[in-house]
Amino acid sequence: MDQLTLSYVWKQKQIPVVLRRTGRGQRIRVQLPFAHDNRHWLQNGRRTAPEWIGGTEAYWELPKSWFNDLVDRALVRYGKIYIIQPYREQEICARACQEAARS
Repeated sequence: MDQLTLSYVWKQKQIPVVLRRTGRGQRIRVQLPFAHDNRHWLQNGRRTAPEWIGGTEAYWELPKSWFNDLVDRALVRYGKIYIIQPYREQEICARACQEAARS
């Protein structure tokens, strides 16, 4: 995806966006359509609270371990979600990945 498309996806406000970062110590970044209960919904009864990063590119930061649960719950709540994540064209999937079936 080119930079203009990524920028458009990140800045739109109708569909949730998750930026999955893979660097050591980096947290996932999330943009949600505005709702008064976003913090509570993101936290989902966990001890750790999501962190709001304000400014022109305002977003939430969450622990990486919340990624799968967040995606599943966002699909239930919003019906769709954008996921932006690193991709290497030369990366070769393991056999288990290639033969995986969604349950």
